[in-house]
Amino acid sequence: MTNDIPENEAAASIGTAVLCNELGDPVISELSEDDVWTISQLQDAEEEPMLRDAA
Repeated sequence: MTNDIPENEAAASIGTAVLCNELGDPVISELSEDDVWTISQLQDAEEEPMLRDAA
């Protein structure tokens, strides 16, 4: 994942749970069923800074 694409700065700052394809676009649909929990965890992290730091 590259950090020099402006529209991806927010995604890059959230954590490694956000996957990106070769174009730098977020690819949530490619997460396996075992990884789905990370999406809700990221949403919780927006409200709980401590969780975001632990992600």
